[in-house]
Amino acid sequence: MRHPTNNYNFNIIRNEVNEHEEFVAKRPRVSHCQPSSAAQYTSKTADKGTCEKGCYDVSTFSDHAIKCANNLFHSKYHQRDFCKEGDCCSVSKNEAEQLTKQSYKFQHNWLQNRSLSFCVTTEMWWPVYVEGEGLYCLLCKKHDTFNPQNKSKIFNKEPCKRFRPEALADHLQTTQHKNAVAAEMLQRVSCFQKTLVERERVAEDVLVKVFTAAYWLMKEELPNHKIKSLLQLLEQVGMSDMKHFLHRSQGALREIFLTLGKTVQDTFLSKFKQAAHFGLLVDDLTDISVTEQMTCFAQFYNKSGRVVETGFLSVNNPLEDSPSADASTITNCIIETMDKFSLDSRKLSSFVSDGAAVMTGSRSDVATKLKELNPQLINFHCICHSLALACINTLSSVSYINSVLKWLSQLWYVSKFAKKMAVYLKTQAEMKALTLSTEKACSQVSRRLKKACTTRWLSFDASVKAVYADYLALIHTLNN
Repeated sequence: MRHPTNNYNFNIIRNEVNEHEEFVAKRPRVSHCQPSSAAQYTSKTADKGTCEKGCYDVSTFSDHAIKCANNLFHSKYHQRDFCKEGDCCSVSKNEAEQLTKQSYKFQHNWLQNRSLSFCVTTEMWWPVYVEGEGLYCLLCKKHDTFNPQNKSKIFNKEPCKRFRPEALADHLQTTQHKNAVAAEMLQRVSCFQKTLVERERVAEDVLVKVFTAAYWLMKEELPNHKIKSLLQLLEQVGMSDMKHFLHRSQGALREIFLTLGKTVQDTFLSKFKQAAHFGLLVDDLTDISVTEQMTCFAQFYNKSGRVVETGFLSVNNPLEDSPSADASTITNCIIETMDKFSLDSRKLSSFVSDGAAVMTGSRSDVATKLKELNPQLINFHCICHSLALACINTLSSVSYINSVLKWLSQLWYVSKFAKKMAVYLKTQAEMKALTLSTEKACSQVSRRLKKACTTRWLSFDASVKAVYADYLALIHTLNN
């Protein structure tokens, strides 16, 4: 039973074909367009007829027919438009010798006969003769139609070897050919079909642009949800092809970022696995959603590039399968990560952590457990973290540094009030004698004070630099 939607679409196609046939029927025709024998007209007569006033003007579809034939046939073939362009009026000598052995021979002038070879509806010359094979239908092969009764594909996949004019005339009346004509007309007149063809043509180029835009967001550390507005911007500034990218759901965009991440990771792993030795940099932290996360980076020496490379390896939740993030849990996560990427634990030569007790304790820490896999493993306490801890510990013994930290904290606390901060920023602008036309320019030139905190690395340094850079403006603001 045919689905109602299919009947509806079939009727639309038929109506479009019938309307076109009625339009063509109203145009004047010359007498030789009526049915006649295959040998009535020669190539010269047919070519002349196409130029006479009132005949079909098929020049619009000639290039299209030649292009389709070139894509569909790779052997030496003969087709009316192709032969006319190349001044061909007969088959090759070898083919002619082969045809002499047959009782019914293919005649080249059949390709020029309108009553046999010209499709009034599509205005295309449809027969194609391939030497050594037989006759094909350009329309049937293009749209891959078949006989609905026996599913045969004569004139399509299989050549017709019945070299008689009646064979060409009979093919015009088959359902297979009529379906090919209907498909051709639908492809021409349907705006939906044109959109589909255009979308298919630019599909690969659009994907490259979308993935490039997503990669730029990742490199600039911008929020992933900005990808939608970025794609809209690209479409507005001239990349009209971006309208053909329809996969803009949250799930589809997430797959894009995951695919990019997987590609970057695979590129890194392909070089990483060739290293003779490697080290792991591990840190355990809690993200903004209060989820425990263990981040792992890998470092190795790249012999081909003669440089030390560091790349992201994995992020795991230690509490997913364990009640606490102790040394055993973290060690198991590291081992699972190495097994996941097929890394040889005997090549693990160094382990870098923040120096916490669970990482570098005296007995049952992570470093000790990893040394069981490779006794040659070297344990490192992160240099930056060690420096930060050393600076914090000196505050108790150096009173001046302790006082400076107190002053910086008080200045930052005062600057939290909006009115006082506005006065401070205005004073900066006046003292620098700048003419600022926009609020954005003011925010870029003026500097805000930074908070000094013992628990954040380098915050002390940033706070001191902020005060030093605008020290005069700060003093002037406090005096007023």
